[in-house]
Order: sequence, then C-alpha cells, then structure tokens
Amino acid sequence: MREDYDVNKPVVNPKLVACMKQLKEQPTKENELAFFQELEQAIFLVPVKLDAKTREQDGNQTVLEKGSTISFVGITNANNEYYLPYFTDWNELGKWLKQEGQQTLMVSFEDGKSLVLKNEAYAGLVINPFTENFLFTRDMLSGAKKVVVEKETSVQIGIPAKYPTKLIDAVKELLPTLKSVSSAYLLYMMKDGEGSYLMVVDTTQKEVDFPKIGRLAPQYLDKGEFLDMVELQSDFGQSAVKSYEPFYKKKKSWFRR
Repeated sequence: MREDYDVNKPVVNPKLVACMKQLKEQPTKENELAFFQELEQAIFLVPVKLDAKTREQDGNQTVLEKGSTISFVGITNANNEYYLPYFTDWNELGKWLKQEGQQTLMVSFEDGKSLVLKNEAYAGLVINPFTENFLFTRDMLSGAKKVVVEKETSVQIGIPAKYPTKLIDAVKELLPTLKSVSSAYLLYMMKDGEGSYLMVVDTTQKEVDFPKIGRLAPQYLDKGEFLDMVELQSDFGQSAVKSYEPFYKKKKSWFRR
C-alpha cells in the first residue's frame, strides 16, 4: 500500500468509478489512459479473514503481532474461476458481503497484482464485480495494461439444441434450498460467434446464489461448454426470457406465518 495514504480516511474512489463508466461507454485510448492514471493512485477494500493477535500503537493504529494469519476472501464466477475482488468503497463491498464487522485490508492495485501472480489459485482480479465489473486476467496482470470492457455486440438467444439434462436436474435439486430464488430459465446464447448456455435467474441475492449454481456447471457440462448467468431483474434478462417458460418455479405456500 502507498505509504502516504491516511488510514483514518474512508476508502472512496469517485474519480476512478467515473473513469470506469466513461471507459465502458467510450473505450478510447484517451479514456483508457485516464483510467490507468486513476488506477495507479487508488486504494481499494479487499475482504479478508484475520486470525490475529493485535496491539495498539501510537494511540490510533492496530499492529498485527507475529503468528497472525490473513486469508483473502475470493469470489467464484459461473465458470468456477476464482478471482480476487477489489471494491472501490464500502457501498460496493456491501453489494456482495452484507454482514456487519466484515474485516478488510486497504490495498493498492499493485498489491493485488502481486498477490494474484504469486497464487495460482486465482484466475485474476476483478474491480466492483456487481457493478462496473472490470476484469483483469492473470495474462493481463503479467503483461500489458489492458482491461476487459464490454462493447455493444450482437446477441442471439434461443432454446439449446443439446439440452444439459443432468445439469438442470442438479440445479432443480439445489434451487429449492435457495430461498431468494423464485424462478429460473435455461436458454442458449450466441455472442461474437461463440455459444454458451444462459441461465436467467429470478433472485434477490445473486452474489450468494450465482456461485452456488455455478459450481455445478463443471460437473455436468462437457469440455468446451460454458454457463453464463444473469438476473431476471436486469434489462437483458427480461428481454431474453420474453418468449420462454422457466424450467423451475418456486412452489407457493398456502399458509402464512
């Protein structure tokens, strides 16, 4: 972390967030340069688990004593890839982890880059995964300054020619245990010439439910097959399911508590 950063200040990155939005809307060289300039100066929140012995120093600093351990909390995507999540502020962190007293570290982009490249378990690093969703793969972190930015593309949606029956059977067993899920649809998506299964899920807690569903995909899909997931509440989700029926609907209870 930068030595000149005041740990008593709240972590906020309004300029970086503005640059991310601008780069996503207009992926120009000028906007990319502005983004990386802000990225180099930014301090992020990273969720951790501390098994630590601490002591106070200088009245307002907590120092970890020898023997303390820090475990970083990762996030898994629909392809079961493990990423280190970076959050620009507490509001963004709260979109994933809502428990009070969540332990965090304040780190720079270079800190995370070094951590990911030293740990092969990580597929990369992601900034604000539930809003801007800026993704850096291991190759990006070890090479040139590049960032994945979604551009407008042609997307075709339909019924899969090869229905993944075993996967859907497993998902049907899982979904009743996820109280926040009301329904789910399975479609097939063609994007930029590449195909994948698309699951549209009506959920109020995608940050909890999507990783659980996503862990099933590698067990039941063949090599080269992928599963993408979106919320039904999103504009894309609403548009995708217009002409289709869900493969799962939560059973309604006749009783009220």
